[in-house]
Amino acid sequence: FPSHDKAPYFFWSPKEIWNFDGLWEQDTPIIEIAEEMRRSEVAVFLLALDRIFKGEIKPRKGWNFW
Repeated sequence: FPSHDKAPYFFWSPKEIWNFDGLWEQDTPIIEIAEEMRRSEVAVFLLALDRIFKGEIKPRKGWNFW
């Protein structure tokens, strides 16, 4: 794994997911969510996709890529 201060894994605790959902609902940019949660932008993007496909959050306006 790269040596930096962002978590390189894709495990999210329920508290982190709750925090992510709140930031997502506030329309916080993915890059800022990643910084606040000390995760990579890719990990946050994958969590967003997972939550969208499960119907837990709504896609952002303009996210018409599928």
